[in-house]
Amino acid sequence: DLITASLDPNGTFAGRWVQVQARPDSGPRYFQIAELRANAANWARGATVLASGPTDGALQNLTDGDLSTFSHNLDLAPAFAYQVRLTQAVTFTRLEVFNRNDGCCPDRLSNYRVSLHPDNLGSIGPAVWSADLRTDNSNSGAGGVDVLTADLDPGASFEGQWIQIQNLDIGAERYLQIAEVRAFGLGGSSGYSAFIRRDVTAEMKGVNASAWLRVPFQVTHPESFDQVTLRLKYDDGFVAYVNGTEVARANAPPGTPPYNAAATASHFAAAAEEFALPGNLLHEGTNILALRGLNVSAADRDFLLFPELIGRTSVSGSYGYLLAPTPGQLNGSNTVAGFVDDPRFNIDRGFFDAPIDVVIISPTPGATLAYTTNAANPTLTNGVVLGPPDGNSSISATVRVTTTTILRAAAFKSGLQPSKVDTHTYLFLNEVIRQPGNPPGFPTTWSGSAADYAMDPEVVTNPAYAGEIIADLRSIPTMSIVLDPPDLFGPVNGIYYHSDQVGDAWERAASVELIHPDGTTGFQVNCGIRIWGTGWRANSTTPKHALQLKFQDQYGPKRLHYPLFADTLVSDFDNLVLRAQGSKGWTDFRQPDIQQTQYIHDSWARDTSRAMGKTDGHATYVHLYLNGLYWGLYNPV
Repeated sequence: DLITASLDPNGTFAGRWVQVQARPDSGPRYFQIAELRANAANWARGATVLASGPTDGALQNLTDGDLSTFSHNLDLAPAFAYQVRLTQAVTFTRLEVFNRNDGCCPDRLSNYRVSLHPDNLGSIGPAVWSADLRTDNSNSGAGGVDVLTADLDPGASFEGQWIQIQNLDIGAERYLQIAEVRAFGLGGSSGYSAFIRRDVTAEMKGVNASAWLRVPFQVTHPESFDQVTLRLKYDDGFVAYVNGTEVARANAPPGTPPYNAAATASHFAAAAEEFALPGNLLHEGTNILALRGLNVSAADRDFLLFPELIGRTSVSGSYGYLLAPTPGQLNGSNTVAGFVDDPRFNIDRGFFDAPIDVVIISPTPGATLAYTTNAANPTLTNGVVLGPPDGNSSISATVRVTTTTILRAAAFKSGLQPSKVDTHTYLFLNEVIRQPGNPPGFPTTWSGSAADYAMDPEVVTNPAYAGEIIADLRSIPTMSIVLDPPDLFGPVNGIYYHSDQVGDAWERAASVELIHPDGTTGFQVNCGIRIWGTGWRANSTTPKHALQLKFQDQYGPKRLHYPLFADTLVSDFDNLVLRAQGSKGWTDFRQPDIQQTQYIHDSWARDTSRAMGKTDGHATYVHLYLNGLYWGLYNPV
């Protein structure tokens, strides 16, 4: 059984413990396991594949992760070869070569050689490791796998960026057929080749775990340095001295290490580390940087000492606020003299049944005000832009609102950080209940599926509901989510248009407002938003998708501070999921489920579970609006 991240796409496929448990509802029975393996990332997945001749079956079949696909040479050849180019060099722990699994011709993967190669300016370099397999004319069988480890060529380096699989030339033209190639190991082949100035393999490997490095360097005017830093890449430990004084150490035994000392722990030099040094150690003229490099053992396969000594002198500049922190380094040049105040609205978001005049004021003298009424982000080049009469005056704008409107405003002034975009949603429920199927400015399809915007007339005109529908829309809180229209429904970047896309690349900036039934504001924050769920993501399955709100400082506050759920003391959230109810909602396409739609099943189960002393989540309900359009009943959890 192969378990991959896709089985729980919303979970975190990481951890130190793996639990395998029999399902409690399966009754009394034995639970039996032969082997459990936890694999690192497969470096070959999706890698580029080349071949020495034409093939039957796509080359990428070898790295597509699908064991049911395969490739073999189209023309019989005595030494046909495939080459897999990884995205970077890798120190391998094992390689796996899979045979075709549909029962046909497993003998086509026999008498072959696997070799590893470095990259040479985008081409395959010379072999550094190789192993001949199945030289007795055997094969791994249908769907079988040959596993390769370093001990098949013990004197060589089991690393590289290219994997070549080639038929051994046994004097006969034949096929080479492979279903899949997998490569596991640590990225980088240590990754140290670019830093090597002196290769000490011959002096150190198998001889001594320690090496001394002495670097003389010249200093003029050492008193001018405000900061001196040792920047060091090391594998596995070190002790550093400047002019005979110890200044830093890591993974070194205490005291003065003996001549053959080893590092006390392994350390991969993934990134340089910095150590602050006393500036008074340097003197005019020649100085000495000495390092005792420590490998974890004399037999260890890699070792690195790559030091840089950096002296910094402050450069005076104008005072300002740093937009990005630079601890331990010179201040960045990205500073501002101050901040533009957020625009102020004389009428807050809420429910309305008559036209209103909303006055927006930018309190900062000399600031330019920009606003939009179509959900777009206001900028100096987008929306209505109003400049102040002079540098000492403030600017205001009056916006007549006669229908459901998203009013967004921001203020800008040269040399200052712009204000945040402030968003207010004004809802006219008499119009909401007549929401059309083709609202202007919205697409008619979402990725090939028909878009659905209309308020269902079977509900709003039904005598059973018509007299109370407006009151019903104010019976629970309202949540309004607003984002730049191309980010929502756009055919290129729209997350709703491309509802089946997942990951950080399909997260967008948004505003979320909570409006109480009496029209007062619960909160308004800027956050990230993405489509949530698995089987109900596709627009062809349902037009109503679950959403996730992510509170991160790249958008606004890192957490939402608000008591959203009345039955818990928890009031801080880093993300919320707005459940669309899926198979328990009106969008279920199955019968009789759609006729039995209820929105309380899951919440009732949660509440009942907690009432019985169990630990369970909390939930609530909101009427949701997307860019001013009513989107239905949602279940935040």
